[in-house]
Amino acid sequence: MISKKTSAALFIFMVAVLINNQSLAQQVLDHAQFRFSYEFAMEFDTLTYNDTREDMIFLQVGPNVSKSYSYSRFYSDSLRASPDYERAMNRIRHDFIREFGQTRRIPEWLVRGAGLFARVYKNYPQGQVTVTDNIVANHYIYTDELHPQNWEILDSVKTILDYPVQMAVSDFRGRRWTAWFAPDIPISDGPWKLSGLPGLIMAAYDAKKHFRFHIVGIEKVQDQ
Repeated sequence: MISKKTSAALFIFMVAVLINNQSLAQQVLDHAQFRFSYEFAMEFDTLTYNDTREDMIFLQVGPNVSKSYSYSRFYSDSLRASPDYERAMNRIRHDFIREFGQTRRIPEWLVRGAGLFARVYKNYPQGQVTVTDNIVANHYIYTDELHPQNWEILDSVKTILDYPVQMAVSDFRGRRWTAWFAPDIPISDGPWKLSGLPGLIMAAYDAKKHFRFHIVGIEKVQDQ
């Protein structure tokens, strides 16, 4: 039996994981014209590759600013804004305590997709990148360099979503990245912090494939 004190502490931990500060998310920085959807996979256990965490990453691109964000984070934000938030959280709390009491492990549904929660706002402020993230209960916001990758474009080509794409490689933050970009989509952007190529990044992965992005959807949108 889990004590009330322990269950309260576990619930606080759970809420800290699910909920983020929405200060930037509530501001209108631009109006998106396109939304690109990427399947994202991350090897949480890089030794055994037995714990692959998956998510969907959205890239919204406007005339001046783009935003890359996780579907898991979007879902948790939507849950918080819901009028049924209190009832939903009571149900989640009950399920969390029951599963933790049986297994003494953080439930799979809570950690699955929790690998890339950072929101990346490119060209905000102009010429920079703003990143917001949460680690447990701590909220972080910082600026980074816009287009930080020094890409080497190679001759290799293939097709993704019926678009011809070309390979590029770059060393970035201690990893060797390979990206496939589409010259026919003249948007110098991509998922997460990846950008700076003469076309949209359609797929990207590091040399050990600990992190992998692959585009699965292209939409023209209005007022998002």
